[in-house]
Amino acid sequence: LMKLDVLDGFKVIKVCTGYRIKNKTFAIPPDVDAETLKDAKPIYASLKGWEQKTTRITSYEKLPVNAKKYINYLEDALKLPITIVSVGADRNQTIMR
Repeated sequence: LMKLDVLDGFKVIKVCTGYRIKNKTFAIPPDVDAETLKDAKPIYASLKGWEQKTTRITSYEKLPVNAKKYINYLEDALKLPITIVSVGADRNQTIMR
């Protein structure tokens, strides 16, 4: 998970979970023409932000609670483990889980 620190200042983080087109819901945008796709409305899940800097954090355990909840949400939604979390551009700002 790259650039977690970009979300540091948000009160709420919205995650797009699907799209609604003409009263039909899709998990991913369907293969349709551009005219139909322009009517697609994103569906969001809203998660609480952590509103504190993560750039100096060096271990997963020290991340803000809501940052860990965000990571867990992504893991559950994607059905994939997140084993690397980046909180900045430097090598020492990479957290291995």
